[in-house]
Amino acid sequence: MLCSLAGAWPPAASAASIDWDDWGVPHIAGKDLNDAMYGFGWAQMRANANLQLRLIAQARGRSAEIFGAGDNDSMIKADTWVRRMGVAQLAGDWLRQQSPDEKAVLNGFVAGLNAYAGSHPAEIDPALRAVLPIQPADVLARLASLMLFNLAVDEWQMTDAIDNWQKGNAAVALRDYSKAGSNGWALGKAKAQDAAALLLVNPHLPWSEPTRLFEAQIRFGDTQVYGATFVGLPFIAVGFNQSLGWTHTINPMHNFYMYQLQLAGTGYRWNGQTRAFDSRTETIAVRRLRGLYSEKKTITVDSTPYGPVVAKSAGKGLALWVPGRDAPHMIGQYWDMAKARNLAEFKSALGQQQAPIFSVVYADRDGHIYYNFGGRNPASAQPVAREQTVLDGSGDKTLWTGTLPLDALPSLTDPASGWLQNANDPPWTATWPRALEEKNFPSGLVVSDFTNLRAQQVIAQLSAAHRFRLEDIVALKQRTHVALSDRVLDDLIAAGRRSADPDAREASAVLAKWDRNINADSRGASLFISWVLFTPARANVFAEPFNPAKPTTTPQGLSDTAAAAQRLGRAARILRETEGRLDAPWGEHHKLRLGADSMPANGATDPLGVSRSTSYVADTEHGGYVANGGDSFVAAVGFGAEPRAMGLLSYGNFTQTPPAGVKAQLPLYSALRLRELRFGAQLDKQFIVLSERVAPPALPSRH
Repeated sequence: MLCSLAGAWPPAASAASIDWDDWGVPHIAGKDLNDAMYGFGWAQMRANANLQLRLIAQARGRSAEIFGAGDNDSMIKADTWVRRMGVAQLAGDWLRQQSPDEKAVLNGFVAGLNAYAGSHPAEIDPALRAVLPIQPADVLARLASLMLFNLAVDEWQMTDAIDNWQKGNAAVALRDYSKAGSNGWALGKAKAQDAAALLLVNPHLPWSEPTRLFEAQIRFGDTQVYGATFVGLPFIAVGFNQSLGWTHTINPMHNFYMYQLQLAGTGYRWNGQTRAFDSRTETIAVRRLRGLYSEKKTITVDSTPYGPVVAKSAGKGLALWVPGRDAPHMIGQYWDMAKARNLAEFKSALGQQQAPIFSVVYADRDGHIYYNFGGRNPASAQPVAREQTVLDGSGDKTLWTGTLPLDALPSLTDPASGWLQNANDPPWTATWPRALEEKNFPSGLVVSDFTNLRAQQVIAQLSAAHRFRLEDIVALKQRTHVALSDRVLDDLIAAGRRSADPDAREASAVLAKWDRNINADSRGASLFISWVLFTPARANVFAEPFNPAKPTTTPQGLSDTAAAAQRLGRAARILRETEGRLDAPWGEHHKLRLGADSMPANGATDPLGVSRSTSYVADTEHGGYVANGGDSFVAAVGFGAEPRAMGLLSYGNFTQTPPAGVKAQLPLYSALRLRELRFGAQLDKQFIVLSERVAPPALPSRH
C-alpha cells in the first residue's frame, strides 16, 4: 500500500524536523518556508558536504585555488570559463534584485548549510574548509553557473561554435538534440485508468557533480512538495504536490546567441560610433605543492551590451548572449510552482518565465494535462533562421529587449488525444495526431525538426486505444526495447547473410537471435550498437530518411545494404577483440558500480530510441564499461484524491557516509525496478532510520 500526502504532520515550532527514510530521502517539516529551507540546507549538507563545497568553489571560479591546476590544466580552464562569463558579478546583480521572500529562502538555506558544516567539521575535507562560510550569493552563482553556463551552453560547445565562426560559418554548432535526454509524459482523463491523471518525471543527466540531483520532501504550512533538485539549489526543480506535478525536458531552442562585432582600435563599432569595451581583469590563483599559492593567471575580460567577448579574429569579435542573464527570480518562480493548487495557478507561476530553457509537462488531480515549449525566447530581435546563431552586432537593433510571453510559445492543454509527451523533440509531436503547426509560431523558434526514435516509440505506445494504469506507465518507462532495430535490423540481417565476409555472416546469425532489447541478459545488443557506432550519422544511410511530414514513421530501411554489411563485419571483428565473442550478454561487460561492488547494467542512449536511458564510459580500472549517466530521478505519479507514486534516484542522495540503515538504489536500477515514494504525512516509523530536529538562528529581517 503506497503512503499518501494526506494527513497532518506534527507542526514544527521555530525549527525544522528531518526524518530520513531507509532510502536516504529526507522528509523535512518546518513552521514556515524559512524554517523548512534551513532544514533543506542542513539535509543537503549532511548528504553531500564536500560535493557542496566543490560546487561552490567551481561557481566562484576558485577551483584551481583549492585543487591545483588539474590534469591538462582542467581546473584553470574551468575557472577561466566561469570568470569570463562573469558568474560572480551576475550573482551579485541577482542578489540585489531578490524579493524579500526570495532573500528569506536564501538566508534560511545558507544558514542550514553552514550550521551543519560548523557542527560536523570532521566531515569536511581540510582542503575545502577555505570555502566556508557559504554566502547567499554563492547559491545564486551555483544556480547561474549550472543553468546558463552548463545546461544552456558550456565551454566545450562554445569552443566548437568559435571554431565554426572562425571558419566563416554563420550557422555554428548547436546542441545535438537527437542525442539529448529526458522523458516527460502526461495522461489525462481520457487515457488514465484508476487515476485522474498520470505524470512521468524522468530527466536524463550525467551522474557527475554539476548535474547530480537530490531527492526530498518539504512541508510547511499547507504546502507539501516532493521531488528532486540539483545539489546546492533551494527549491524543488521537478516533482509534485498534493494537487499537481511537473517535469522538464531540454527543448530544441536557441539556447544562446552570438553577436559579431566590428573591431575598431581598442573598441568596436556600435550604432555608427566607436565604443570602448567594458573591461575588467580577473586573477586566478593556482594551488601548488604543499598548498603554496605560487602561481597566478591573469585574464582580461571585455564585455558589451550583448555579453562577454568570447573571441577576436581578423578585425572581428564575437560576444555571447545567454537567455536568462536578465532573469534573477528563478527561486521565487519555482516556489510559486510548488505551491500552486491548480492549472491556472501553475500557469501564472510559469508565466514569470525565469527559467532560461526547458519544456514543461504537467498533470493534476482535476484530470488536466499541459505542455509548454518553455524557455526565454526573444520578442524583439530580428527573425533568425533555424540554424543561425551568429547575428549582427553593430548596434541596438538586434539587442535583446523583450521575451516572448508564455502564451506565444507552442503549448497544449487537454488535447483530444488525451496524452502529451516530450523527449527533447520539437513541440509539433507533443501529441498525435499533430495539434501544433510550426507555421503558426515565430521563425527560428525551434532549431530542430527531428523527432527522435525515443519520442517516436512512446508516441506509438500512448496512441494505443487502451487506458493506462500507473503500473503501465512504469512498465513503459522501464522498457529497454531498441526502436532503431525495428527500422533497420531486418535489412541488416539480410545483408549480412548475403555477404562474402564470414564475420558479417556470423554477426547476422547473432543479430537474428537478439531480443532487440538492452537487458542485462540480451545477447547481440553490443554487436548492434558497435555497428551503429561505425555507421555514418547521415540521412542518406536510410532508404527513407527522416521526413518532418512523417515524423512518427521515418527514418526507415537501409539505402546501401552492401556497405552496411561491410560495417557489420568490421564491428564483429572489433567486438570479438574487446568482448571475446559476439553474443556476450550485455551485463557481462556493462556494469553499474557502487564502491567496490558491481552489478549488471541495462539500457542505452539515443540514437537507439530506448526509453531506459543509460550512458557508459570505458572502465579503465576493471575493464568493460561503467554507467555514468542517463535515468537520474524517476517519478511515476497517479493523481486523484491522494497521489500515488513510484520512483528512483539512481545513485541515491549520499556522497558522504549515509546514516545506518540507508539502502543503495542502484540494485533496483539493475533489476529494472522502482520503489515506493514514501510521503512524510503518513511516513511509517519503521521506515525512518534517523530523525533530527534542527533550530535555525534568528534570520535577518525580510523588510
